[in-house]
Amino acid sequence: MLANRARHTATLLPSGKVLVTGGVGRLGAMATTELYDPATNSWSYGPSMGQSRSYHAATLLPSGKVLVAGGNGSLTAQLYDPATNTWANTGAMAQTHWNTTTTVLLRSGKVLLFDSDGLAELYDPATDTWSATASLLLGRSSAPVALLASGQVLVAGGIDSVAYNTQASAELYDAAQLTWSATAPLATNRCGHTATALGSGEVLVAGGTDSVTYDTLTSVERYDPVTRTWTTVASMTEPRSGHVAVRLANGQVLVVGGNLYSTGTTAELYDPATNTWTATGSLLTARSGFTLTVLATGQVLAAGGRGDGGIFTTSTELYNPATGTWSATGNLFTGRINHSAVLLSDGRVHIAGGYYMVNTTLTRLKSTETYSPFSGTWSTSGNLATARSSFTMHLVGTGTPLVVGGLSGSSMLTSHYSLATAEKFQPVGGWVSAGTMTAPRHAHASAVLPSGAVLVAGGTNKIGGSTTSLYQSSAEVYEPATNTWSATASMLATRSGFTLTPLSTGEVLAVGCTNVVSPEGPSAELYSP
Repeated sequence: MLANRARHTATLLPSGKVLVTGGVGRLGAMATTELYDPATNSWSYGPSMGQSRSYHAATLLPSGKVLVAGGNGSLTAQLYDPATNTWANTGAMAQTHWNTTTTVLLRSGKVLLFDSDGLAELYDPATDTWSATASLLLGRSSAPVALLASGQVLVAGGIDSVAYNTQASAELYDAAQLTWSATAPLATNRCGHTATALGSGEVLVAGGTDSVTYDTLTSVERYDPVTRTWTTVASMTEPRSGHVAVRLANGQVLVVGGNLYSTGTTAELYDPATNTWTATGSLLTARSGFTLTVLATGQVLAAGGRGDGGIFTTSTELYNPATGTWSATGNLFTGRINHSAVLLSDGRVHIAGGYYMVNTTLTRLKSTETYSPFSGTWSTSGNLATARSSFTMHLVGTGTPLVVGGLSGSSMLTSHYSLATAEKFQPVGGWVSAGTMTAPRHAHASAVLPSGAVLVAGGTNKIGGSTTSLYQSSAEVYEPATNTWSATASMLATRSGFTLTPLSTGEVLAVGCTNVVSPEGPSAELYSP
């Protein structure tokens, strides 16, 4: 470092740099900060905090800003913004904190702070306010702190603040903010599966890759939201991962494609009434990374994807449930994979984004297209502001398409990056901003809540200019009426490439793809709005 210091903090920023703040130097407490850049293996001074601090605490917020508080006996706390390289004061704290300060980021997005005297308070980033909360039963320092899967905070051992004796005691802080809760575990934890809401209100989870053995699965489970239990049901006729599934108008579930290599043509039907699987007509073209959309006519549209030989196909086809066969329909203007599709209120299908590759050159797409089932043809329908793939899309409000997050940039490992931006389509003006999420993410999951708001959770934050990918448990909610995003309680486990399914109870079921970072997390959990 550029300056000798102790009792300072060090925080890893989303960019990969490390922020060091305050501490004690030769002349006492310090206000200076430093930044370490691993790309250049060098240190540089950052902006001064303006206030000397030691024995303080620093917390990385979901927004990417860093909260620094305590350690100087004032009522001030500060936020560092890496985007502008500046400090700003937060709202006034509820009480002063001279001694060793500890902070914990709660599932709700709030920050719990307490000092070695046992005084505690909560910071709410959404309102930029502090409020007092229950004090510790015993003031203590040098005590390890852990955020439990229950959302409670465990403080254990340490040195008490009165007699300065080491302690064996421990205590729990109940944040009372948790809105995710574990539900019964799957028989097999899996990723690359599908989750389909049945007419009964149950959820059918099919196939995927075993998170332990990495085997491609034929197994299928049904979740009952009333009893909150899983039942293993009849297996598929062949193993599938990276497949696509939709519920048909007759209540059956159509599962298409996917195998060990995620490219296939076969399809099968699940009948919930008889708990049986039967083979149905195969796709005309092998494809992976495609979309399936149930039309108002009852037919199913398969669009895009990558086929045998790595070809990015422009072909699309229709499945007729009455005959169990596929037939070709109009071609896309641009072959694409990892795009999204949504059924519009007028019966047309809108697809957006994705990517295609020629030789080794990958191009992410801004283009969007609309399919008319009446003419069987596609038409171009404007460009997104930002090219993206691996994002989610829903209809919000009066039928407005909303795209959220995703990957942008080129195919090089260090040059593609996750997006925090969202866009919505306006009949006049085309695609416009739908605000910015609190965290960049791709391979996330999202669901429309009963209120019309959109829940977005988990995913991966790939940081541009580096090989760093951060798996996430954070969640947030988009309000269409105000075009704003706000943090909500984090999941109990980090998940990327998982499924979110709205339940008849109003809750949302998250299934599978718990990352190795939090293997103790539940294989399934519930979000309660």
